[in-house]
Amino acid sequence: MPPLRERREDIPLLADYFRQRANKLHGTTCEGISSEAMAFLTRYFWPGNVRELANVIEATVVEVENRQVEAEDLPERIRGSRELVPASAAGMVGLTMAQVERMMIERTLQATQGNREQAAKILGIGTRTLYRKLKEYGL
Repeated sequence: MPPLRERREDIPLLADYFRQRANKLHGTTCEGISSEAMAFLTRYFWPGNVRELANVIEATVVEVENRQVEAEDLPERIRGSRELVPASAAGMVGLTMAQVERMMIERTLQATQGNREQAAKILGIGTRTLYRKLKEYGL
């Protein structure tokens, strides 16, 4: 099964399922998730996949108790994120590996607000490698 970041259309259904489950588990009555909050959820990279989504929704539902989840209720890492991968691989057809790598480095740095250590960790490379790539691509 592909990772959640490649199945963004499933995020609203899963988020609502986890909201309902959290309501039952904790005896809360969270009414829903705002469209703005859902936009942040669907844009996030989800390195922890479905389990991370479930944990975020559960923690948020417990915090908001008897109202709707709003964007400001979500963790900062989700609100501050930018889309790290294209919605589909079709947008990368015809690009060289170097172009794809450069694009991923740029987007990851945007998502981490320039935090190079965090970007390197997300990309699965060492910080020295990231610095070398930044120099190579003139970033």
